[in-house]
Amino acid sequence: MASKIKTQNERLSALYSIALDLLHHQSLDDVLKTILNRASELMESPIGFLDLIDDDMLIIQAVTPMVENYLGMRIPIKEAALTYRAIQTRQPQFVKNYQKRRKRIKAYDPFQMLSACTFPIMVGETAVGALSLGRVYPGKPYLPEDVETMRSLAELAAIALQRANVFEETLRHSLTDGLTGLANRRHFDARLTQEWENATRESRPLALALVDIDSFKKYNDSYGHAQGDECLRQIAEVLMSAGRRQYDVAARYGGEEFALILPDSTAKNAAKRAEALRKRILAMKILHRASVTGKVVTVSIGVAAIVPTASTQPVDLIANADQALYEAKKQGRNRVVMFKG
Repeated sequence: MASKIKTQNERLSALYSIALDLLHHQSLDDVLKTILNRASELMESPIGFLDLIDDDMLIIQAVTPMVENYLGMRIPIKEAALTYRAIQTRQPQFVKNYQKRRKRIKAYDPFQMLSACTFPIMVGETAVGALSLGRVYPGKPYLPEDVETMRSLAELAAIALQRANVFEETLRHSLTDGLTGLANRRHFDARLTQEWENATRESRPLALALVDIDSFKKYNDSYGHAQGDECLRQIAEVLMSAGRRQYDVAARYGGEEFALILPDSTAKNAAKRAEALRKRILAMKILHRASVTGKVVTVSIGVAAIVPTASTQPVDLIANADQALYEAKKQGRNRVVMFKG
């Protein structure tokens, strides 16, 4: 009895410590890692997953070191039978010998996981994810006191997720241009540096397209700034769809200028995409009687690409794209020019 009380006190102390620890973590990734790692330690469970629900899929958002290769994987919910049942019933699920389950995930067999448990993470009446732990051979089943501890951990996870989501939303707004919804200049600078580092490490090309709305000052003078803002929003929508790969970045570079970061893209491929973008904007037929290129809104685009080396910097790519944009304007606007230097 004394031993049981001691264990309960230790776990209460640990849960309090976890709650305090979560106050020092703001990003969603940090929160999820903290919850899972502390749960794994507290429950003596080297196998651990923290999944979030995305429609009919589970996204593995945090893992323990033993199963680190599974981080980021997407699994159909119904294929994770134990987790699926926990989510469906809103109740924790337990298995004394996972190896003997017919509907087990056989990829986990090499880990020799025996006892396993899965707890749904609930926000109000909605299941948003699951916290799953496993003990390996020789293992031991989860006891009633384990249930209460895990339930408390899942509740902490729910509270932390809500808090982290608020932070993520605030962060998203700080990195987004309020008018167009595209990445703002601050976000552009950060992502260009990040993609530059990735391209340097992998010796891959990085392309940049700078887009300028032709005669935009005259557009504002003719139609007013409110209509000018609407024009910017329409162009931004096309830019957003032009960055069709997950790692492409469409940004408002400043004023009537936009930018498109295209990782793993040559200048030739980037120029093709830029030309398709130019034609789509032309086809929108946004009236602009004061334009020097015709009666509708057009854009000039400068494109450049670099395979980064130790002797180059992101500003070199920007300078090259800017030079190409200058040439596009010099040659009569409403065109795409690729940097030739």
